Amino acid sequence: MKKEISKEISKNIPEGVRVISVISFVLVGILLLAGIGFVNFGESFSKMADADKATLAQQGISLPGSSTLVSIGILFLIIGVLFYFVGRDLLCGKKWAMMVIVILSIIFLILALWSLIQGRFSSIISVVIEGLIIWYLIIRKETKTFFN
Repeated sequence: MKKEISKEISKNIPEGVRVISVISFVLVGILLLAGIGFVNFGESFSKMADADKATLAQQGISLPGSSTLVSIGILFLIIGVLFYFVGRDLLCGKKWAMMVIVILSIIFLILALWSLIQGRFSSIISVVIEGLIIWYLIIRKETKTFFN
């Protein structure tokens, strides 16, 4: 009985929502890997000999402290876990997950427009993608029905 219900629900998920959810899950993987990398590098950096740090400083290379790297790694891990829940609940039709994606898309759209104004014409791709995500989640009737 439960499998029949989940199959019925999965048939009703709009394709665009599936795509956005998959992108969210890919982002989860990237954030988790980056987080683990930053934490490990921060730990390794703290064990680096002071002579090696002095050599880097003489070459004009300034690196953040190990606690900063670990903090960035932990932040990436937390954001990765949050994006897992966003992607999962997006597939379940939860309105809060859709709103998180819309808000982030609006922020990225503003940043892309600002970048476009500054002459970085490659950001037109971001403008189009973020605009399509916002349109798809807010205006498209099929998607509005799914999230209500």
